[in-house]
Amino acid sequence: MILIFSISRDQATNGVVPWLDYLGCPYIRLNDDEPPPGDFSYELTNTGFRFRWKGRWRDASEVSAVWYRKGSFFFPQPHRAPPAFEGQPALNEVLAGKLKSEPRAAARYFHELVRAASIRTLGNAILGDPNKLVVLDRARRCGLSIPSFTISDRINERQRRDPECYVTKAMSDGVYLWDADCALRGYFSYTEQLTEVIDGVADEESIPVSMIQEKIEKNFEVRSFFLDGRFASCAIYSQDDPQTALDHRKYNMEKPNRNLPMVLPGEVSSQLVELFRSLELNTGSVDMIVDTEGRFVFLEINPVGIYGGMQSACNYQIDRAVANWLGGVEDHDWC
Repeated sequence: MILIFSISRDQATNGVVPWLDYLGCPYIRLNDDEPPPGDFSYELTNTGFRFRWKGRWRDASEVSAVWYRKGSFFFPQPHRAPPAFEGQPALNEVLAGKLKSEPRAAARYFHELVRAASIRTLGNAILGDPNKLVVLDRARRCGLSIPSFTISDRINERQRRDPECYVTKAMSDGVYLWDADCALRGYFSYTEQLTEVIDGVADEESIPVSMIQEKIEKNFEVRSFFLDGRFASCAIYSQDDPQTALDHRKYNMEKPNRNLPMVLPGEVSSQLVELFRSLELNTGSVDMIVDTEGRFVFLEINPVGIYGGMQSACNYQIDRAVANWLGGVEDHDWC
């Protein structure tokens, strides 16, 4: 039995589970944004775990693989209102925080029990949101080229003099919201040229702590999906369109970027494998730029692994490969 932690609208999970059905691999999918079945319950003990699903108790011995895809990577929690003591706002705030921290402690122990039971896991429950700056430093230590950058609360003289040579981007995940229920629109933050944000900032004026990075003159961008030692890669010719030249995520629906399958150079592939191992990740997506001199420049890793667009554009069978991995079936023809 495969245990899947995800959310209801995740494209990758929705693509993988039909393959699991086709392969005859039993699975239980726990969506973080949906309530659990009415009789759902779980127990963690000093020796293992078990949970009740649709009238039957199941323990760790029945779990063959765990996929940490999206969500909180823990069993669904019913909504409970925090306590509210009249006239004691400070106490109410502390108690509300405690109610959130208790399940987090249990989740961390659950992940340790999964590890102790030697259950095969895809993804890393602890590294769901890696520090991009730490990952960049690890990449550099693995021999990969990275852009030079500065983190500061000021725009320095060189950046102010030549702002067209720099970009700024979020150090964390930035804004990524699909509001499909209320506003019916998406909200995203992108990589922007420094010239777009420098206006109105006076010399020596303090700004929110920001990452300012050298602008790489690119030939094309690369998105690579990593699955347990193998890469499926896509060259994205975003520089041919002014709308997507700086950030290919500013999709032009009327004139889509050209996407072509590609194979990473052996040295770059080996360095990336070393980076994934150092981060204790066995899956994820890599974003890189190939500059005008042919140099591969590493940008970041998404530990969840975003691959929907490249799968369809390059005819990769990634959904099938993930299903086979979870089911313990070798698959050598997915990329």
